[in-house]
Amino acid sequence: MVKVALAGGTGGLGREVIDALLAKDKHDIIVLTRQDPTQVALPNGVQTIQLDYNEKGQIVDALQGVETVFSFIITGKDPGNVAQKNLIDACVEAKVRRFAPSEWVGVSSTGTPWYAGKAAVSAYLQELNTEKKAGSTIVIEYCRFMPGLALDYLAYPKQTCKHFPNLGMQVDFFNCRAILLKEDNPGRFGLTAVKDIAAVAAEAVDYPGEWPVEGGMHSAMLSAPELVEIGEKLRGKKFDIEYITLSQARTGRLPTSWVADFNHAAIPEQLRESWSRTFNAKIMYSVYLGGYAVSDTWNRLLPDFHFTTLEEFLSKYY
Repeated sequence: MVKVALAGGTGGLGREVIDALLAKDKHDIIVLTRQDPTQVALPNGVQTIQLDYNEKGQIVDALQGVETVFSFIITGKDPGNVAQKNLIDACVEAKVRRFAPSEWVGVSSTGTPWYAGKAAVSAYLQELNTEKKAGSTIVIEYCRFMPGLALDYLAYPKQTCKHFPNLGMQVDFFNCRAILLKEDNPGRFGLTAVKDIAAVAAEAVDYPGEWPVEGGMHSAMLSAPELVEIGEKLRGKKFDIEYITLSQARTGRLPTSWVADFNHAAIPEQLRESWSRTFNAKIMYSVYLGGYAVSDTWNRLLPDFHFTTLEEFLSKYY
C-alpha cells in the first residue's frame, strides 16, 4: 500500500482514476484542490487537502509520505505553468517517487496551441532530470500518459462514464455524418476507452519497473476515413461527408454545416460554438501532423491488461 495524490483530481478524468484506484482497494488516496473541501463530494476514504499552488510549502506539506502524484491541472488555466512547476518542485522536495504530468491526450501539442503548456511541462521535467544530482540516476521518475482520443467520443451524445463528460468528434456515429480533411493522407490517431485510461493509471501505481517517459496507449489506431467506413457498415447507411482544406484546419476554420460540441468545463457557454469549430479544425490538423499517433507502450508493459476493443465498445452502444 502506498499513498497516491491527485492534483486537480475533482475533474472528470481525475474522478475516473480515483474510482479505478478505489477498485483495487490497496492505496491511500489524497486529492489536492483549490476548492473548499466541504464543497467537494468524493467517495468515503478519499482525503481532500485544500491548497494554493502558488505556495510551494503548502504543497510540500501535503505530499509528505506520498509515492505517486497524478496531475490533472488544466494547462490552459495555468498561465506560465506555475501551478504544475511548483507541484513538480514540491514533489522533488517531498521525495515523491513518481509523477504524471497533466497530459492525457496526444503525443504532441503541435497545431493545438491550448496544449502548449503540456510541452513546456514535459521540457521542464526533462531538464530537471538532465541536471542529475551526484549519485542519483534521476531526480523524479515521470510518465506522460498519452491515450490519444477517447473511444467514448464515438458514443456521443450518450454518456458513457460516471464522471467524465462525453464529447463529440469529427466522425459522428450517432448522426451518421463526418467532417474530413481533404488530403490523401489525413493522419492516424489512437483511441482508448476512458475506463481503460483510468485503469492503466491505477495499474501503473503498482508497476514494478521504472515508468516510461513516453506512456502511449491505445485500443485502436486508424484514420478518420477508415473510421467512417466502420461507421457506415455498423449503421447500415452512407455517412454525410463534408470536407475542409489543410489550410482551413491549420488556421482553425471549420465552415461546415455542423460541428461536434466541445462542452468542456474550461470553456464559457457563450464561446462554445466558436471554440468548438476552432478546436475540431485544429485537432484535425494536429492529427495530420502525427500529434495523435500515440505509441503502444503501456499495452506492451501491461500484457495481461485487456484494452476495450473498438468492436467491443461499438457493440455496446450501437
